[in-house]
Amino acid sequence: MHSFIKYTGFILGMFIFVLTAQATEINFIQGEFEQAKALAKKERKLIFVDAYAVWCGPCKMMDRNTFSNDKVADFFNKNFINLKIDVESGEGPKFAANYQVNAMPTLLFLDYNGKVVLRKLGYRGPSELMKEAQKANSPENFEDYYSLAVEEGSNDPAILLNYALIQAEKKEDFSASAQKYFETQSEKALLKEAENWKAIKALTTDLESREFQYLLAKYPKYSKKYGEEVDTKIWEVLEETVKNSVKENDEKSYLKAVSVASTFIKDKDQTADKLKMLYAKQKGDWESFAQRAAYYFDKHTVTSAKELSSSAWLIYRNVSSAEQINNAISWTRQSIALENEYYNNKTLAFLLFKARKFSDAKKV
Repeated sequence: MHSFIKYTGFILGMFIFVLTAQATEINFIQGEFEQAKALAKKERKLIFVDAYAVWCGPCKMMDRNTFSNDKVADFFNKNFINLKIDVESGEGPKFAANYQVNAMPTLLFLDYNGKVVLRKLGYRGPSELMKEAQKANSPENFEDYYSLAVEEGSNDPAILLNYALIQAEKKEDFSASAQKYFETQSEKALLKEAENWKAIKALTTDLESREFQYLLAKYPKYSKKYGEEVDTKIWEVLEETVKNSVKENDEKSYLKAVSVASTFIKDKDQTADKLKMLYAKQKGDWESFAQRAAYYFDKHTVTSAKELSSSAWLIYRNVSSAEQINNAISWTRQSIALENEYYNNKTLAFLLFKARKFSDAKKV
């Protein structure tokens, strides 16, 4: 008898499990659009709207095949506020007019303000809908949520970082968001966490910042871990420092940038000499630029065709000395040897014309 009860209990448990598994589906809230927006704002989620009609065959197929799929249901219930709207009853006609719903099903991903993040029309199977949901749920579509959280004083590192990265991508001022994010990170975490290298690359622009100074202090470890990306990042910060030093008439910042380049980038002062050229260019001191460029291209092996040609073009535009024009002609020929293209042949032709070598210019 005891065995029979145990067996019966096991069968009953399995039956309930099967029923529960079969009943898994997207939980569409019982409410209206404004309630969904309020809930989305509170929970920091997007709204998924299935705009349907009771007579719509593909809508019914999505109910059967897609919304009841385990993976789909689990993902949507976790990540979205889900709402069904019958476009022919209740608030449906007004919603359909506002969102130009002319065919069913129309599937909408909206933020808490009701702004469309993603719109799809027609039947979607489970895998198709999942791909679209994952695309809608990517960080760049949560800028308003991140902004709201930051305004409310959030110190969540993920929110602060994603918000700063979105601002940087959109060419907006990200300095305050970036500073708040980096304040949540210890110095050890700056090197240890891969996410922080992503943050440093995208958000660090100030030579005096804690993050950049730590990068310099741990330069060998960063270089071992991230390779040439480190020198590229250092160059970007130094380049920006030099440009700002001219704008702000701050020669000390310029000299510090040159010193950092000489100390940390092991390229026989090529980066430092390039910064000196940049400084003269930004100041519009073309005599100094010509001299520094001549020294730079004579001392260092330059493999960038565009760098050679662009420097030569600046000489053409701004310098009259025959010696310096001939130097620029030489750089341009090196550029063409590396990459024979219209842009550097044009530079060469103009320089030859300025040097009064008309026949050669005409041939080029």
